[in-house]
Amino acid sequence: MCQLVALLWVEDVAAKGGAYLRNSNSNSNSSSNGNGNSHVTSKPQSHAPDGGWEETNLTAMAGYVANQIRNDPSDVYGNGLRVALGAYTRVGLTAVFEHVAATGEIPM
Repeated sequence: MCQLVALLWVEDVAAKGGAYLRNSNSNSNSSSNGNGNSHVTSKPQSHAPDGGWEETNLTAMAGYVANQIRNDPSDVYGNGLRVALGAYTRVGLTAVFEHVAATGEIPM
């Protein structure tokens, strides 16, 4: 199940690429001062994600990691992922989690 969640997250990062960086490195941060009033402060950004090396490397690394997860030859991690991925494909993530929580087994 952990490998399934890891794969889904890494593939999401790979699909979003630079958009993932732009969302996680937002230039503004809203916070409350404790009396109900909000204010916006500016956060410095060390590297501007503009389709440059950060975006390219993030997408490439996420794709590489997803490939490694999908092709793991080990019995526990590799085959376990393939079983969990098959169940996810058939019934969806929520149903897989509910079944595992109720039975301790991945739905077949």
